[in-house]
Order: sequence, then C-alpha cells, then structure tokens
Amino acid sequence: MRTANEIIDDILETVSRVAGTAAEVNKNSVLRKDITENSVEMCEMLSDETGKFIENFLNIKTNLNSSMELIQDNDDRISGCTGILSSIISDLTDIKNDLSGTENEIIKLTGLVDEIRNDTDDIFSLALNAAIVSSKYSNTSGVFDILANKLNEMSNFITQNLENIVNVVRPITEGVSRLVDENDIIMKEISKGTNTFVSLPEALENQNSVLGKLIGKGLTAEPKINKMAEMLNELKHQLEQMDSDAKEAIAGSSSVRNFAENLVDDVSKNISVNTESESGMPDDFILKIENIKKKSENIHVTASNVNKKSKNQLSFTEGCLEITNSIYSFTNELKDTAVAFNLESEENDESVTKISSAIVELVDQLKSTETKILHSNDTIQAFNEDYKKIDNIIEFLKNILKSMHLIGMYSRIESARDIDQYEGFMNISANISKSQTDIQNNIPKIESNISDTHLKIDKVNRSFKKIYADFTQITDVSKMIIRQLNEMINISKVNRNTINTILEISEKSFTHSGNLRKYLNKLTEVVRIPIEGSAANMERGQHVSVCCDELLSLKDN
Repeated sequence: MRTANEIIDDILETVSRVAGTAAEVNKNSVLRKDITENSVEMCEMLSDETGKFIENFLNIKTNLNSSMELIQDNDDRISGCTGILSSIISDLTDIKNDLSGTENEIIKLTGLVDEIRNDTDDIFSLALNAAIVSSKYSNTSGVFDILANKLNEMSNFITQNLENIVNVVRPITEGVSRLVDENDIIMKEISKGTNTFVSLPEALENQNSVLGKLIGKGLTAEPKINKMAEMLNELKHQLEQMDSDAKEAIAGSSSVRNFAENLVDDVSKNISVNTESESGMPDDFILKIENIKKKSENIHVTASNVNKKSKNQLSFTEGCLEITNSIYSFTNELKDTAVAFNLESEENDESVTKISSAIVELVDQLKSTETKILHSNDTIQAFNEDYKKIDNIIEFLKNILKSMHLIGMYSRIESARDIDQYEGFMNISANISKSQTDIQNNIPKIESNISDTHLKIDKVNRSFKKIYADFTQITDVSKMIIRQLNEMINISKVNRNTINTILEISEKSFTHSGNLRKYLNKLTEVVRIPIEGSAANMERGQHVSVCCDELLSLKDN
C-alpha cells in the first residue's frame, strides 16, 4: 500500500501533466479555430463566386437561346428570300422570252414596213406612168395629170411616214436587244445571289450546332454549379458548427488548465501529511482532499466535453474535406468548361461574321442588280411610250387606201371611155388596185403586230415592276437579317465578356477550393492533438479522483 505522501506526489505529478496537456490542447484549439475561421471565410468566398457562376451561366444561357431564336428567324427569312429569288429568275426567264418575242414582232413590223415601202415604189412608178400616159392623150382633160400628182404626193407621204416609223422602230429594236443582254447579266447576278442565299442555311446550321454545343455545356455545368452551391451551403453550416465547437474546446481546455494549475497550487502548498504525527489526518485535510477530488471530477467532465467537441470537429472536418474535394473537382471542371465556352464562342463569332459579310456583300450586289432592273424598267416604259408613236400607222394606211380607192376609181372611169385607146390607163388602174390590195392585206398583220408588241411590252413592264417590288422586299429582309446578325454579334460579345468573367471566377474558385482543401487537411491534423490530449486528461482526472479516494481510505485504516 502506498503512503499518503506517495499518493500526494502522484496527484501532484498527474495534475502537472494535466496542466501541460491542457495548455497544448488550448494552443491547438486556438489554431484550429483560426483555421476554421479561414475556412468559413474561404467557403463564403466560394459561395459568392458560385452565385456569380450561376448568374453568369444563366445570362449566357439566355443569350444563347436568344441567338438560336435569331438564327431560326433568319433561317425562315433566308428561305423566303431564296423562294423570291427563284421566282425572280422565273420572271426574268419569262421576260427574256417576252423580249425575244417583242424583238421578233418588231422585226416583223420592219418587214411589213419594207413591204409597204415596196408598194410605195410601185405607186411612184404608177405616178410616173400616169404622167407619161397623160402627156400622150390630151383629151383626158388632165385627169391623169391629177392622178399622177396625187400618186406622187401619196408616194412621198408614205415614204416620209414610213421613215418616221423606221426611226421609231430601229432604236427600240436595238434597245430590246440590249435589254436581252442586260437581262442575261441580271439573271447571272441573281443566280449568284440565289446560290449565296442557298448556302446560308448550311452556315446558319453550323452556327446553330456551335450554339447547341455551348448550350449543352451550359446545361451540363448548371446542375453541377447548383449542386456545388448546395454543398457549399452545407459546408458553411458545418464549418460554422465547427467554429462553435472550436470555441467551446478553447474554453474547455482553458478551464482544464486552470483547474490543473489550481490543483498544483493546492497540492504543493496546502496538502502535506506528517507521517510521525499520531493524530492522523486532520479534518481540514480531509476537506481539502475532497475538494481536490471534486476538481479532478470537473477536469474529467470538462476534458470529456473538449474531447467530444474535438471528435465532432474531426468528423465534421472529414465530411467537409470530402465535400471540398468534390467542390475542387467541380471548380476544375467548370474552369475547363469556361475555356471550352471561350473557344467555341470564338468559332461562333467567326461564323456570324462570315454570314454577315456574305449578306452585306449580297446586299451590295442586289443594290447594283436592283439599279439595272430599275433602268430596264425605265427603258421598257420608254419603249412603250415610243411605240405609241406608230399606233396611228393603221389610220394612216386606211387613209392611204381611201385615197388610192379614189385614184383607182378615177383611173377606171377614164379608161372606160375607150378601152382600146386608153389601155395604158387600164394598166395603171389594175396596178393601183393591186397596191391597194397589198396594203389592205398588210393592215390586219400590222394591227396584230402592234397589239402583240404592246401586250408583250406591257407584260415585260409588269414583270419588271414585280421584280423591283420583290427586290425591295429582299433588300428589306436582308437588312433585317444583317441587323439580327449584328445583334447576334453583340450578344456574342456580351457572352465573351461573361465567359471571361467566368474564367476569372473559375480560376479564383479553383484556387479557393484548393486552399479550402489545404485548410481542412491541416485542420484534420490539428484537431487530433485536442482529441488525444483531452482523452489523456479525462483519464488523469479519473486517476486523481482515485488517488483522493485512496488518501481518504488511509484515514479509516
């Protein structure tokens, strides 16, 4: 059995060790509180950055959806323009046929005019013959002189009018030929424009595909970001609990150290046993021992509480570390996603710029083509007005026929006086009738020719007006497409800025999550010392209590 002094020495040594361990526990508890506070701060920064992540990703998603809607609108417009251009090509083909028909009709009219001119030459010959016959027969009372003069006047009149008609017809014929050539040029330009429009849907589809990839990446990233936000909220809650536990551990370890230091003083200064005394242990000694026992029990309880809080913190730390590892992985993935966003956004910008440049170039070409069409329209309208100048040819020819009818009648009357004597007059009369018949036969041909030509010119005029209206529509639609492409470029610029922001955030988050992981790894190491120290002090508190019981048992013995 140990002596009282041996037991007291044991108590003194134990409480001294409790004080030293409690100081170490307190030191590490303060350290882990600092680490926990830093972890909470880092967690708050990550939460803030994650909120910005979500906000920026939603902005990008909204912008990308807007761009896709614009692409769909443009795709519909381009399809409409392609249809209009195809219709224009069809109209231009009809115009070409109508112009060729107009050219043929004018050539026919020129042929008819030549025939009438030949008839005019015959009339001139008749006038000459009438003058010769009239000079032979003085008893004709000058009728054939009159006939000769009339025929001569008619010949000159017809020649002059026919020359006027030719002067009108010739430039129209040449102009129509030029229009046919211009029409071919316009058709080539429009075919080129059509090819450009036909190629645009593929370019838009490629752009749509790029945007689809970006949206897909956003959709993949979005749940991860939301999950990370949830994990950060949970992590922050646990870290705050850990911070609270660390504060209690600091207070508890401080209390244990104070208890132990007081006990050292009590034991070393106030408790001693005179082994030579016969009186045994005095009553105040017993009270002191009981007080020491009570304090040792407090040490046990307080150390137990520190131990519990420290174990809780270790458990939390291990859980937080697992969450932090996931967050670290997420931030790394988000960084990669942001880099991919940036690269594909550059590809999208290039695509939009190419499409925009192609349409701008197309609009410039269409403006040139539109000017040509407007010029062609003005030309055909001028032809229509000029052609009206020969509308009176029918009346002119009918008047000629009336005159020829009178001349022929006079000629037949005179020749009927003496058929044998006036045989020359009969020949003149027959030739006048022949020329009259020829002109009479040509009148319906000319009427039909003029009518057909007017119809064709009117049709061409209407076609050109329709084409001009179609071009105006295409130009307006193209301008709308360009405006929307510019809007897409602006959206892309906004997205690029947002993506740069995301890149910056992802870099920071990646760094912060890495730092948080380091903090928590360090915390895992630091928290083990308070666990081990508080566990040791729990046993020491119990040991001191046992020693006190052992001292008290000496009294009974």
